[in-house]
Amino acid sequence: MSQIVGQRPAVTKDLSETLHLWKKAEASGHFVQFYENDAFLLASLSDYIAAGLEVNESAIVVATRSHTRELDDLLANRGFDLESLRTTGKYSTIDAAETLARFMVNGHPDAERFVDAFVPLIEGAIRNGGRLRIYGEMVALLWADGNQQAAIRLEQMWNELQNRAAFLLLCAYPVQSFDPALIKPIEIMCATHSGILPMENGSVNLHGSDSVRAIIGLQHKSKLLEAEIERRKQVEEELLDSQRNLTIFLRMLRMGFTALQQMAPSFGPTKRNSICWVTRKKNISVTTFPSSMRIQPSATIFSTAFNAMKRFAISKPASDGKMALSG
Repeated sequence: MSQIVGQRPAVTKDLSETLHLWKKAEASGHFVQFYENDAFLLASLSDYIAAGLEVNESAIVVATRSHTRELDDLLANRGFDLESLRTTGKYSTIDAAETLARFMVNGHPDAERFVDAFVPLIEGAIRNGGRLRIYGEMVALLWADGNQQAAIRLEQMWNELQNRAAFLLLCAYPVQSFDPALIKPIEIMCATHSGILPMENGSVNLHGSDSVRAIIGLQHKSKLLEAEIERRKQVEEELLDSQRNLTIFLRMLRMGFTALQQMAPSFGPTKRNSICWVTRKKNISVTTFPSSMRIQPSATIFSTAFNAMKRFAISKPASDGKMALSG
């Protein structure tokens, strides 16, 4: 009898096809979920685990601690009594990194140690009655570390283990960890699975080279989008800095002109007339100054403004009635 409290909420449309797959899945199979964001992965994973727990199957989750916590929350929200399920051995969670360390030797998974780590768990779950489904993130950790060969070998070891005991297996990889230059390893990894699940974009299940092209294409688009977002942020920051510096520049020029006007009575007639002409002008604007003055580090604003102020103070009216910069 399934240990569920309350009613399970409706599943989103995007994941309904995957949930149907889990409800009718055979006792043995090896599937892979590619994903872009954790929210989608956890929604798909909770469907996978819930579909088994609802019909009294056992579940073993080998994941990162953060994913395990979030999965527990999702299952609890669906009404599962996780404390009771753990007590009866129907639901077990173990840390992916710690489990990897138990059977990795010199950067490679050791088959004998792998069997020793998982066969007792699998046999114990099967003795509880019902079928067993397992979820694993160890291969994703190896791939993200650049150890694709070890990840592929671990996938193969899972298949070998399925020859000894029947269980349903789901693995998952974030597409951000895939390098477009590593098409061949991705093809080999895909070939170790019996099925590839739909991704966030809602695409149908793919197989062989089509799946690899779809994955690489999605990763390429993701990288282009990230680069464009970063470029736009940088342009916006530079524009804001430019506007702030220009505002400071013009404010200091006006302050300088005001100071010169106040000091004008102490100057000689020629320079006094020039100063008065400068300070009477009302059309000081961005276009009055060369572009090199428009974007300046904050530390140089004062000196730039002061030097420009002095040049204006000794300049003479041009023939067209506009200010002429000297020097």
